[in-house]
Amino acid sequence: ERRDGTICAISSIAGMVGLPLRTAYCGAKFAVKGFHDSLREEVEDRGVKVVTVCPGPVRTNVSHNALDGSGKSFNAPDPVIESGMAPERCAYLTLKAIANNIPTALACSQPMLGFLWLHRNIPFLSNLIGKPRVRKMVTESLKNKQSQGH
Repeated sequence: ERRDGTICAISSIAGMVGLPLRTAYCGAKFAVKGFHDSLREEVEDRGVKVVTVCPGPVRTNVSHNALDGSGKSFNAPDPVIESGMAPERCAYLTLKAIANNIPTALACSQPMLGFLWLHRNIPFLSNLIGKPRVRKMVTESLKNKQSQGH
């Protein structure tokens, strides 16, 4: 009715590029991003803004609360998440994205920004350089879980 306002959705960089062993999470985040991209097109002429924030890793307890492929609690630290940005930084970047009406805001730092740029603009180079690095990070995370007896 007011013909004004902003809808803010939180997706993830995992909603912009597929990651190994994160199929369900990536699929859900791709859906969030796609839904809000479409919604933006539908409500733009009514004065409603839609901002989608795609954070990289954020230091939270998400890996402790996550479920593994068998449905059991992961309940282990994930080095990628533990080395992520502070939640306060993510909140600050989210507020900046809303204030500046950034349709898709990437709230992450290097090397994630570089990898996303490669993935979008030079996909074959992303496959050669980025994918092996991502696979290594995921493998190290799983080894960490196994070494802790989880």
